[in-house]
Amino acid sequence: MQRLRLALSLSLLALGVAPTYAQTSAPSATPTVKVARARVVSGTVSAEDWANAEPLTAFVQREPSEGAPATFATEVRVVADPSTLHVVVRATDPEPDKIVGYLTRRDVDSQSDWIHVFIDSYHDRRTAYQFAVNAAGVTVCVLNAAEGNPRRLPAQPRSRGLIVRDLACVGGLDEARQWLEEAREVLDWTRAFHLVAAEPVRHEGSHARVARFRWDGQEADWEASDGPALFVSSLLQPAQVEEARRGRWRARTQTAPLDATALAAFLASHEPARGPLSVCMHRDGAGTVSRTLVEVTPGAAVMRYLPGPPCEGKGEVEARLRLRT
Repeated sequence: MQRLRLALSLSLLALGVAPTYAQTSAPSATPTVKVARARVVSGTVSAEDWANAEPLTAFVQREPSEGAPATFATEVRVVADPSTLHVVVRATDPEPDKIVGYLTRRDVDSQSDWIHVFIDSYHDRRTAYQFAVNAAGVTVCVLNAAEGNPRRLPAQPRSRGLIVRDLACVGGLDEARQWLEEAREVLDWTRAFHLVAAEPVRHEGSHARVARFRWDGQEADWEASDGPALFVSSLLQPAQVEEARRGRWRARTQTAPLDATALAAFLASHEPARGPLSVCMHRDGAGTVSRTLVEVTPGAAVMRYLPGPPCEGKGEVEARLRLRT
């Protein structure tokens, strides 16, 4: 019988984490040893810190039999100092030759054996920072947001990018909506996403139209507008964020014409105040990381991408695509 021992050292300034898909601990407080400075030897905490930490062993299965006793013994110990959280896992497997660990780029999922840790830093039991490491040492870092009655996805969900390809030949928003409403079997194999589509003025007397399709993994929602529209998406405080940003949007559109320059200024603004509710968002551990402007006319689509916070306004690049008329 071989023991696979993995350690995750997580900076508290960029909180990370880890669970296991096969096993999870029963709900309880996690015992943690706090030290002035953790002693790290060969990538893991020292034997003394390990021995002083209280072991966490009450794990149960998540799959295939949720709530059933764990098949193999797993021991977790947690050590924290002022800057770093050390999560050390000792996972026992009687058939070590069957342990799988694919070496990939960071943040790439694979059919490997993984150790995951979730940290509910907001203590809202809805969101969590997640770190994972597989048997080859590849790490994955994710910010998880809760969905209503989340369902489990197949092991290999369909790429969301294929939805854009599927819609490339539709004749307009009405056809796009019809396709999406009839594509439930496709959506059932697709992770949650937001899709925004624009339809330029087609002839004199018509209006430019824009719409957003939202798929949360279970339910679909279509929202369309014949005029300027703001669509908001936020993992944290979604209702408060949407209310604050829509309020600033209404104020902007009612006082001045909206063009590409005005829109760029709006996306770079710190209204109503610099922080988690502002259009260019800033909060501890996160912030707006880029801005993309797409201008669609009957003959062309122009995309202007700005890496980094929009309020800094550095390094914009542009791409153009001719459209069939």
